[in-house]
Amino acid sequence: MRRLLIILLFALIIRLLFFNGLNWDDDPDYVHKTYQVQTGEKFINLDNNGFRIGTYYPAALTYTLFGINDLGCGSYALVISLLSIIGVFYLGKLLFNESTGLIAALLLSFYPLDVELASRLMPDGLLSGFSLFTIYFLYRGDVKNIESESNTLESKWSYVFCGLLLGWCTLVNMSAVVLIFYLALYFFLSMIFFKEKLRKIGMLKGFFTILALRYVIVVAAFLFIASIEGASYYKVTGDFLFKYHNTLSHYAVNHGFCTDLGMFPRIMFHLNPFSYEFEFQGLQRSYYGFYYIVAVFALIYGLFFKRAYFVSLWLIVIFAYLQWGSMSFTEYKLMHRLPRHLSLATPPMILCVAFLVGNLEPKGLRRFISPLIVLFLIISSLIFCYYRHQDLLDAVLPQSIINNYLESLKPKYVYASTNTIAYQRFLDKFQNKDRQYIDINYVKNARQKDAYIILGEFRNWQDVVRKISPNPNKIPTNWKLEDTFTVEGRLKRPPYKIQIYKILNTPINQNPIKQIEIQNKDEIISYLLKKFPQVVTKSSNLVLAWECAQLDGIDKLKLKNDQLTLKHIEFNYPQEISYRVFMSIPKNQSLQYRVIKEQGRGEVNILEHPAAQNDFSLLIKVDDGSYPSYDFYKFYVVADEIVK
Repeated sequence: MRRLLIILLFALIIRLLFFNGLNWDDDPDYVHKTYQVQTGEKFINLDNNGFRIGTYYPAALTYTLFGINDLGCGSYALVISLLSIIGVFYLGKLLFNESTGLIAALLLSFYPLDVELASRLMPDGLLSGFSLFTIYFLYRGDVKNIESESNTLESKWSYVFCGLLLGWCTLVNMSAVVLIFYLALYFFLSMIFFKEKLRKIGMLKGFFTILALRYVIVVAAFLFIASIEGASYYKVTGDFLFKYHNTLSHYAVNHGFCTDLGMFPRIMFHLNPFSYEFEFQGLQRSYYGFYYIVAVFALIYGLFFKRAYFVSLWLIVIFAYLQWGSMSFTEYKLMHRLPRHLSLATPPMILCVAFLVGNLEPKGLRRFISPLIVLFLIISSLIFCYYRHQDLLDAVLPQSIINNYLESLKPKYVYASTNTIAYQRFLDKFQNKDRQYIDINYVKNARQKDAYIILGEFRNWQDVVRKISPNPNKIPTNWKLEDTFTVEGRLKRPPYKIQIYKILNTPINQNPIKQIEIQNKDEIISYLLKKFPQVVTKSSNLVLAWECAQLDGIDKLKLKNDQLTLKHIEFNYPQEISYRVFMSIPKNQSLQYRVIKEQGRGEVNILEHPAAQNDFSLLIKVDDGSYPSYDFYKFYVVADEIVK
């Protein structure tokens, strides 16, 4: 026990040294959902991340204890990670011996992926821990029953806890369904271990009182959790199986998920993506260290020991499902792949490696080889943990600086990328602070006062600066550069360059525009008859020809008598206007006016036809819409006699 406590202490120190807190991926969404639960704003979310209530519900308690900060959002995962080290010790001790349990605990305490996920509010590390305890209670119940002299089922509570934890795993993440596949396979294959007991009490009686009963207990406990969850969704949606229906439909659609079958093998074994020869992938991308390379030898070694079979089977089933399984039950769609998804295979992989290290034969070889393996894995893992931690910190490095600047600026509106918004709201502790965050994709039409734009290239989550302004040299004219931050990157990376722009309001102008000769009437009528024969006839009257070389905003034209004036509404004032009025607007309502737009990406529409109410003026609106930069516009106005 003393040695286990020392391992736990080292594990805690390592996880605190490499504490990550909030980062990119889905954790900003879980952090926000946790806040909604804590404040009672929203208890049931109906989006795909919202189904993972086992991920963010308990974190509401850590918010209450530690506040809305990195410790508050990361301590739930930290606790589960430390408990997993205890759990893998007892599971290793149960299946093999105490020495194997201690080695498993030691290996897990340094495992790079677990260290990373031990301080992030993500389902993957949590699912690894809870799945470990699910299998522990299953094995514990079976070991107790195999060793028991009783003719009835013993350790019923172990099976109850197994079922309850299995249900909780599905609340953490739906990918836990793979555990159901493994448990179903295990229940049938494990019958061989009960053959002596069944022979003693009778095959038929033993099957129902021991084998079948443990099935029933686990399934009943699992359904108890599932029914509570189903009742919650039924109350909100009227569909008891809403989560499962929605999840299946979500994954039935192609969301651009990574389904590269070579991804996991490449990063597990450090392989070249083309030749698949060994090629180290980089310190900050070594999610699993060299653990899986050792695990391959452990699986082969385990073939010679029956007691290692079910741990090996556990690892193989998990990996096979994540590698070739389907995200949908209704059609075959390869599983989405991210490095962190393989955390579900962490417990069996650690146990396989620990069995090899702790039970290598002959004993003399074990005394020499095993310490070298453990020492190599620990030293390399510490290096990988450091670089991975620096990589994660680098991804969000500018966020605190941006937040401090916004605090001093006190803007009413802030346009930024979605993850920047999520991170800023977290730093704001989800308080309003009299500013509204808006997706930067909507900035193209922005006209608000006290509105600012955050542009930059954020690592792991590239900002949309290229979508908003494809050419950095042609930033919209109503954007004023307010400030520029240069933030030095970590791991000798180039510095960040963050730019803060202020949106300027173009004043409303109303003044006459200079008339320029563009074409004669006969040439235009002849041209329109050929190009727009469905709109223009020989009897049509040409009223106005108008073009603008640079238009990027909203403008209103007013034609009264034969005088044209322009009223600029917003954004950039039009440049290089040419027009000609061909007929005066009569003071009657005998004509029907139409606009024929020949060029221009936006809308050109008649707002008001000549009438006594507007002093017989023709009003036209030219709206360039949400497009960036300028465009060329050219349109004509024709009039036809109204047929009575």
